[in-house]
Amino acid sequence: MANRVMTEARLARIYDRQWVDHWGRDYVPSVWATPQEAPGWTWASAMEAAKLGGRAFHTFGKAEEYAAYLALHNNRLWDLHEGRMLFPRPRAHFLYGHPRAAGADLRPIAGTVAVADRMGILAKHPTILVPSGSRTPAPMVVPFPYIGDLLLYLEDEAGAYALNWNVTDKGDDYFPRGVKHARKVDAQGDDERISKVLEKAYYEDAGIRTQNVAGRSIDFDLRCNLRELFLHQKEVVRLPREQTIEITSMFRAAIGSGVVAYEVAEEVAAKAKIGEELAILILKQGIWNRELRIDLFRPFLMDKPLHSEVCDVFDRYGTWFRR
Repeated sequence: MANRVMTEARLARIYDRQWVDHWGRDYVPSVWATPQEAPGWTWASAMEAAKLGGRAFHTFGKAEEYAAYLALHNNRLWDLHEGRMLFPRPRAHFLYGHPRAAGADLRPIAGTVAVADRMGILAKHPTILVPSGSRTPAPMVVPFPYIGDLLLYLEDEAGAYALNWNVTDKGDDYFPRGVKHARKVDAQGDDERISKVLEKAYYEDAGIRTQNVAGRSIDFDLRCNLRELFLHQKEVVRLPREQTIEITSMFRAAIGSGVVAYEVAEEVAAKAKIGEELAILILKQGIWNRELRIDLFRPFLMDKPLHSEVCDVFDRYGTWFRR
């Protein structure tokens, strides 16, 4: 995400939110999806994710929203930071000091100023004049930070790792391959594209890979299904965990049976002596949590059968999540 409006007040707000690292429900993105802060050209939304401690999760544009659904659906993801500031100056790796990354060899972040200087585009790095005051004894020209899209934190057999997602609507919004890997960028190039090149190099310094994610590359039925399931993932199921597991097993036995989902929910509700709405909630949360594996590449509708999974979502999009 390129910078839009650079003011001293916005700079102070970004640093106040991002200077100290926070995790889970305590993380605060640098930009909020509010009328006061969201860029006017975006489709901004704030949603609450149970996996993130129920905090508000801010996205800008439908592509970023659907990318977030896909990321949050992955069981290997344990945190997700939207609107992460790209630090202008050197700092430790984001995972440094985190218990999940204990003992890991983590390279530091050099900062966007060092990256821009190395790439020969330091003059293109945004700056702002901060007048003298409580923060600075004399007027100073300081670098203004770039803001990223989604920073994923995942875990595999080798341990925890970070992954940067650069999100756009469609694939051809990105730089041609030859330019993305160039060591230098034309100083007259487009600021938005320059920021993408700089962002990739910024994360590479710390051993963090950048994955270009095009919203339109996410299967249409999949993203619609994930959105529907996400709407119910935070609701509380007020039943003993053992009973919820038993009800989920009932739904699992019905997958591929050809029986309409709503009829299955009616039968499950009757057997479990619970309301039909609660049964449907357990069904949807079971699918969202990947405890129930149905075909998410076709419409999931309560008046249609629960079709068996044909392709695992993360077999199809596995490369998007690799280290």
